[in-house]
Amino acid sequence: MRYNSMPRRFTPVVADHTTDAVDQADHPRRNRSERCRAQSRKFRELADRQSDRREANLDWAESMCKDSLKHDFTNAEAWLEYALVLETFDSGRTVRDLFEELLVILGRSSELLAVLEAAG
Repeated sequence: MRYNSMPRRFTPVVADHTTDAVDQADHPRRNRSERCRAQSRKFRELADRQSDRREANLDWAESMCKDSLKHDFTNAEAWLEYALVLETFDSGRTVRDLFEELLVILGRSSELLAVLEAAG
């Protein structure tokens, strides 16, 4: 049986690719990092709107930030989001604590912080 309605040649139409689109397609971990960061922002914004679930939403936001950094710790926006979550928590944690948590997330020794403190 032959399908006469189907063209013999199929020429796909491809949109112009930007470098960002190609970069994103080539780095699935970066995509996952971006998704986790977006979820974190969503939960942080929910914490501002839902006062009765504030702590639970902030816990989820912090968890999503950590996941985002696990997937791509070079993502500056993920770091900024994590700092905003910590600021929203009003827990008194500092940027030093943020770096210490990063080292724990990455499975590194926190002795590297001593090197930073000695340098600065």
